Amino acid sequence: MDTNNMREQFEAAFVDRQVGAFGEDYRSTAEHMLKRDGDFDEPPTAYKLHCRSRGMYDTYWVEMAWWAWQASRAAVVVELPKVVGFEGAYDSHRHHEFVPSMSDVEDADEIFGLCRRVEAKEAIEAQGLKVAP
Repeated sequence: MDTNNMREQFEAAFVDRQVGAFGEDYRSTAEHMLKRDGDFDEPPTAYKLHCRSRGMYDTYWVEMAWWAWQASRAAVVVELPKVVGFEGAYDSHRHHEFVPSMSDVEDADEIFGLCRRVEAKEAIEAQGLKVAP
């Protein structure tokens, strides 16, 4: 998942949580806390300018929540099972034909299984999680 997509998910969850805790009237305040660009509310300190130059949030604790969100996503790694040809593997087992390695099987079902694995990997990564190689 790219950082922009992950940031969009974080910001949506942040606003939803703030509105859930403090009511719908708090939505504009929550959205304002996610500010990372534009005019400053008051003359900026050197620290605020530094934060802006790095794309950080103006509010320190929001930046820490963003850091924690990223760290939680980076800590989760999903290991996908090895590819198995569905029908082809069943037929081989049924006929007691054992194949020494997957590279020896050229089966349409195996190719389908590989495609499904790629789709699963992309779907997991789209949620901001890592897939073990």
